[in-house]
Amino acid sequence: MRGPNQKGLMELSERKRSEYLDLRHRYEPRRAKLVVIAESPPASGLYFFDPTGSPREPLFAALMKQLRLSPTSKEEGLREFQRNGWVLVDATYEPVNELTPDAVDRN
Repeated sequence: MRGPNQKGLMELSERKRSEYLDLRHRYEPRRAKLVVIAESPPASGLYFFDPTGSPREPLFAALMKQLRLSPTSKEEGLREFQRNGWVLVDATYEPVNELTPDAVDRN
């Protein structure tokens, strides 16, 4: 793990905003019935719309439970999420869960 960058964010898994959006767009429903707003992707790199992740990731598992689904893969769960008309949107695409105290004070 590297130290904080200029904005006070920990650089664990650096993804660009466009990469996050590309992943999300693959699984957006044609017509949204429910929009879930999250604060940001976590610094750990466990992004909700990354189909290579585990279906046991905390946020993903919690939302699958709400849909009464038990997918065997993240891809399967994301397709069901899409079919149900649900979409998750992050308020920002810079992880905020590991901001340094100085960065929190500035914001």
